[in-house]
Amino acid sequence: MSESREHQALIERAALWLKVSRRCEIVLCSPQHPILRERPDVIGWDRRGLSYTVEAKVSADDLRREATKSWGYRVGLYRWIITPDTLEWASADRYTGHLI
Repeated sequence: MSESREHQALIERAALWLKVSRRCEIVLCSPQHPILRERPDVIGWDRRGLSYTVEAKVSADDLRREATKSWGYRVGLYRWIITPDTLEWASADRYTGHLI
């Protein structure tokens, strides 16, 4: 399944945000590796080795699916979700993470 342009734009925005705001020295977009149980949209590491993950969600349904995922196999010590400005924030009422 190919990513939408909107989804790709959010990924690029999140990568820049991790580099600038979180000062991540290493940032990977859509990393794929057979050992990963989760494939985050963006993951970065700062100089202390702390990891940050950002998931891009372009629809309320996608955001709701994220809320139902198990936290057991997630990557990233700190996790955020990035959404387009047009997504209704009320749809995030069940999500307990950080929204950027």
